[in-house]
Amino acid sequence: MIETAQQYLVSSIPKPEWRTQVWCKSTLSYPVNPHLSIESITDMLLKAPGVVQKVPFVWNFIDKPVDGQIFLVWLSPESSMHPPPDGFQYMDSENCYRIDIGGNTVEIFEHKYGFYPMTESHTSRIRRRFRLVKGGNDQLWLIYYLRSSENDRLVVNSHTATPQPSRTYPLPFIQNKPFLLYESTTPQPSRSYNSVTSNVPTRPMMYYNNLTSVQGNQNFQKHQYTNQSGGTHSTATYNTQPNIPLFYDLKKKTKTNSSASTDHGSSNFQNPLLHHSKAISEEEEPQGDELDFLTPRDISIARYMRHHDWMEEIFNNTFKISNILSSPLFPKSEDYTIEALKEKLSNNEIQTMKDLHEKKINEIKFSNEAIWLKNAINDLNNAQNMEEIASVTKAVEEKLRKSVQKVSVKEIYIKETNKELENSEVFKI
Repeated sequence: MIETAQQYLVSSIPKPEWRTQVWCKSTLSYPVNPHLSIESITDMLLKAPGVVQKVPFVWNFIDKPVDGQIFLVWLSPESSMHPPPDGFQYMDSENCYRIDIGGNTVEIFEHKYGFYPMTESHTSRIRRRFRLVKGGNDQLWLIYYLRSSENDRLVVNSHTATPQPSRTYPLPFIQNKPFLLYESTTPQPSRSYNSVTSNVPTRPMMYYNNLTSVQGNQNFQKHQYTNQSGGTHSTATYNTQPNIPLFYDLKKKTKTNSSASTDHGSSNFQNPLLHHSKAISEEEEPQGDELDFLTPRDISIARYMRHHDWMEEIFNNTFKISNILSSPLFPKSEDYTIEALKEKLSNNEIQTMKDLHEKKINEIKFSNEAIWLKNAINDLNNAQNMEEIASVTKAVEEKLRKSVQKVSVKEIYIKETNKELENSEVFKI
């Protein structure tokens, strides 16, 4: 394993200053879960040797992971005590504990007071590293990040924090290709990542029971583990979980690139058992895709071939441009000619105007004010003398609250007397 990992490290990261800051981590992406129990961790470590035979690894950064995120990494014996940086600083030294569970011994390295040096003034990060020193491969680690409680935090002091290699942001993009860490003696199917048409290898999705993990995590935080030099810890204090498969069988997985993502984020598959786990949006945790395994040259060649095929379809067409006609927008009928459509539109506009005019006339004709004025005009026509005209005029002014204009005329005739009057006054509404 060491020779294989070092070979890909040198070929993937040519600059020596970056080789001390990258992790050899699996492309398998675990779902985010801030409540993992120690039993789940142990079960994942027991299945890790089988994972490395099928799932490739890459050399890449771990930088400011979110709460509940977990990584499967390989650490050489030299780097197990001093792992690469992860973007955080820690106010405490790494404590080591050991737990015996089901005949297996789990070793835990824990930082309890971590912080992000750029923005955080109090410690709020916890990092735990797990490996099996008995019953598994001691070079395969699970790196687990958690959020500490409000009552267990310290004020940040960068001068007293554990020194970490400095990082310059933005981090460089590493164009490396996945590799199988496990050197099997059986012939493995060849995988070509240089070809433009090669598929990115899919990876299985890990899931676990979230119903009992909360209580198991409380027991994990509550009990004090035995130190590295002595004692055992009874497995009776832990809650047992039902046997739930942690991995999908690669042979049964039918979706390929469309459903697989890289190790930078969680998979598109959503486990129905993880309803209470914290979801990460694409803005908070960038999702990887198959382009992470391709070089710019591969992408350019693929685009060139696609554009070439499109242009070939155009130039190899045997039809003349003048013979290529678009389909009619309307059916071939007399009702859809330009003249018929114009006439129909004109008739519709005329009918709309008629309806609007009739509506306004009806509003005026049948309004209370119009009916009252009509009666007042009839009273004026039937008036017999000036007193009746004055009475109607006064009633109109009180009703409408408007003055009635008086118009002078030269003469007026009265029906009853037929007497001619000169320079008399009549009233006009």
